[in-house]
Amino acid sequence: MNTVIFGSRSIVSKQIVFGIIDSCPWAITGIISGMAAGPDSIAWDYAKEKRIRRKAFPADWIAEPTQAGFIRNKEMAEWKHTEAGIMIWDGKSGGSKDMLELMNKSKYPVYEVVLTINFHNLG
Repeated sequence: MNTVIFGSRSIVSKQIVFGIIDSCPWAITGIISGMAAGPDSIAWDYAKEKRIRRKAFPADWIAEPTQAGFIRNKEMAEWKHTEAGIMIWDGKSGGSKDMLELMNKSKYPVYEVVLTINFHNLG
């Protein structure tokens, strides 16, 4: 399935993102990326390494300085070849939440992974 991979920019571990993509319950035949830092860009690298088709939807922050991310998300969700999504997020990112809502509105399956870090007894 052609899969949009998106998530929180704070998630920067290639090992974690690659592992989540590998655990996806469907066969990924194409990766769609918004090219943001974090899971988007790491997914692009994954596609290159695995020789999977890829399509980039970079946000145009110069033309739309306040809305570029939301415009890009809508373009990815409405692209005629989009079939599914993988969301790798911290449970807080507004841009990721927006993309999830767009994917749900379009009735695409989304494999959602929420990563949290809890610090206990640090001092």
